Parts: sequence; structure tokens; C-alpha cells
Amino acid sequence: MNRVEAFTSSVAAIAPAISVLTVFGAIFAAAGLGSPLVLLIAVIAFGFHINTVAEYNRIAPSPGFYVSYVAKALGVTTGTLTAILYGVGELILLGAAIFGPALWDQEVIRLLTGYTPGWWLLLIIQGGIGTIVVLLGVVFSVRVIAALFTLELLTVAGGIIAILVTHASYIALSGSAFNPANIRDGATGFGVAFVLCILMFSGCSASAPMSDEMEHPKRNIPIALYSALAVAGIVFVAAAWAQVIGFDGHVGPMLKTNFPFITATSQSAHWVTYLIYFSGITSGLGVTVATLNAASRLYYNMSRERLLPAIVGAVGRIRKTPWMAIAAATGLAVLTMIVYTLVAGGLSYTGGYTGYGQIATLGTDLVILVYIVANIGLPFFYRRQAPELFSWWRHAVAPLLAIALLAYPFWETIKPNQAAPLNWWWLVVVVLMLGGAVAGIAAKRRKLPIGEYESSEIATDEALTSNQ
Repeated sequence: MNRVEAFTSSVAAIAPAISVLTVFGAIFAAAGLGSPLVLLIAVIAFGFHINTVAEYNRIAPSPGFYVSYVAKALGVTTGTLTAILYGVGELILLGAAIFGPALWDQEVIRLLTGYTPGWWLLLIIQGGIGTIVVLLGVVFSVRVIAALFTLELLTVAGGIIAILVTHASYIALSGSAFNPANIRDGATGFGVAFVLCILMFSGCSASAPMSDEMEHPKRNIPIALYSALAVAGIVFVAAAWAQVIGFDGHVGPMLKTNFPFITATSQSAHWVTYLIYFSGITSGLGVTVATLNAASRLYYNMSRERLLPAIVGAVGRIRKTPWMAIAAATGLAVLTMIVYTLVAGGLSYTGGYTGYGQIATLGTDLVILVYIVANIGLPFFYRRQAPELFSWWRHAVAPLLAIALLAYPFWETIKPNQAAPLNWWWLVVVVLMLGGAVAGIAAKRRKLPIGEYESSEIATDEALTSNQ
């Protein structure tokens, strides 16, 4: 994988089209007219976090990703705790990366034909297609992602331009979208919307766990991360701003539709709508493939470090893909989505959206906690691994800013005394942390090789099998 392919993998995992179409409705419901400002703040906040990921990779890229970083920085016990949190969180987000596109496919079929297929069936089909593409190899899957991303970027840009051209008279007044006073419900609205923004940006680092299959990962991963965040940030903020313009700044009508960007685009240029329908489908496949590529490498590495059974690390002889990790991750992710949604919302059309929104929020919270731990560990990592390269700004101040910007919205969505099911999210976090601490103590006593593996600077055909 070269630099361009690494960038493509990261930006496709963010999935600009499907995120704009499906997540924007929830963001605007939480933050109202001030949603573009929340998105802009989220880009800045995630930029500080991406600095942390990039700085880890400049020294020790690894498919173990956050688990390896934290283990090197804070020790095996904390590294194992991180593995538990991130392993569960990433499994949920993988499921969300399959579930969200399945819901969009259901919506497109319903709008175009009047027939509403079961979300659970489309979820299984979406996961199956993504698994097949990933099993065919990293080069093939990344090329598929590149083609799909190009299409979705062009169609979303077309929708933005159509809105701006047909609502030019409101552009001069649209600065209200960046006024903090216009954030709905103040701090609470900001917190909920911010977490949803982080859900969209969480795929930004998807190329990092694929360092084994990448040329010069110490150089190419940081470039891919910053480039993906910049492109996605521009698309998201521009689309949110255009959406405000498309509704002439009236939030009420915007909240009456599940897909406000589609509505705004349809009112401006109806023919573009059909292209966006299609790009949402292809974007969904792109995010499924990119997220599965990253997640499978994480679980593959966890098996190598004996945190998961050895069979999870099985690699195909021809394609060199970790086929067991790919199959197990997809199967468990889909099963988790179906079981949770059956309990939370049921098999109905609305039940699918209810289950997706709740479980995706939990997965994002777990991953945000991992982000915070990784940022805490960065200065310790450099003091131990490369003290001569330590920078107070990059390795101390920037991580502290990332922690400050991530901690508040994290608390807003896990604090007790909220409406169900958010009122018991804190308990899930506490249980996983306690379980991770116990597993960490056991891993240290057993002297497991947590965080010891680092990727080579030059990818080879045998990269995945060299440590079997």
C-alpha cells in the first residue's frame, strides 16, 4: 500500500457521503442551527488527536494500533485494558459501519419502489459483500474504495454547489450557523452533537492498523491521517453550512425530515438527488470495506499477542489476508447489531434506526475513552522511546488539548440520570474497565508480548505471515 492508497483507505472509512446523509439529521437535531460550528470544533479537536496518532506512528507503527502505543507508553497492564475497551468499541463501530449503510439501502429501496425490505436482511448482505471484497486482498479492496470515494465526493460536492447556487441570496446571512448562541440546548446539545461528529471522524485513522502492508509507514501514515481529516473536514463543514442555507436558516423544517441534506438538494436540483442516492450506497460499501480492513488487522495482532485465540491470526496462503479475523469480526459485529436492535427497537422500520443510534453512541464513547488514554500516554511514550525527539508542543500541549476537547462530550453522553439507555452507558464503561484491569494484571504476570510488535518500513508479500 502506498501513500495515496493509505489516504484513500482513511478518508473512505470516514465515508463523507453516507455520513452527510445519515448522521447529519441527528447532529442537527442535537445542536440545531449551530451544527456547522460544532462540526468545525470537532475537526479542530480531532486534529489534536490525529497529531497523537501520527506521532506514535513516526516511531513505532504497528497493526496493534492504540493497544501497542499505550502498552509501550504506560505498560502492559494499561495496554491490555486498552485492548479490551478498543476491541469492544471497534467491534461495535464495525457493526455500525455495516448497519448505517444497510439502513440507507433500505431507505433508497423504500423511496424508489415503495417496498421496505427488512433492515436485518440488508445488514447481513452488506456485511457479506464487504467481507468478500476484503478477503480478496488489500490492494484490490483499496482500489475498490478509491473508486467509490471518488464517486461520493463528486456527488456530495454537486449537491453543495446546487444548494449554494439556488439559495445565493441567503449566503450573506448564513454566518449565524457559526454563532455559539445558536447551538441548541447549549452545553448538552453541543456534547451530544460532538460525539456524533467524532463517530463520523473515527474512521480517519483506518490506515494506521494496516502498517504491515504499507510502504514506509512511519512517513506515509501521518500524511494519510492529516490529509484524510482535512478533506473530510472541508466536506462536512461545507455540507452542513450548505444545508443551513438550503433551508434558509429555518431549523424546524430541517428537523421534520430524516435526511435534511437530501431534502435541501432535492429542492435545489432534483436530478442530483438520484446521484446522491446511489453515492450513498457506494459510500456505505466503501466504509464497510475500509473499517473491516482496519478492524481485522487489530484482531489479527491481538491474536499474535495472545489476547485472542491463535486461530484468529490465520492467514490465507494466496491473498495473504487474515481471513479468520475478517470473518470473525464481521460475524460478531453483525450479530451484535441484530441482537441489540431486537431488544432495543425490534424488527420494525423505526426499530432499526433506534438500535443503530443507541449502539453506535456506545461504541463511540468506548473509542473516545481509548483516544483519551492514548493522548495521556504520548508524553510518556516519547520520554521512554525517543527522548531526543520530545517536543513540549507536539507531545504534551497538543495531547492535553485533545483530552480537554474529548473529555467533556464523553462525560455528557455517559453521565448517570439521563434518558434510557444512556443512563446505563457509564456502567458498561466501568465494567469493561474493571475487566480490562483484571486482564491487564494477568497479562503482565503471564508476560504476554503486548505492544512488542512493530511494522517494517518496507512492506513485503510475506508481511502478515512473518510472525506466525
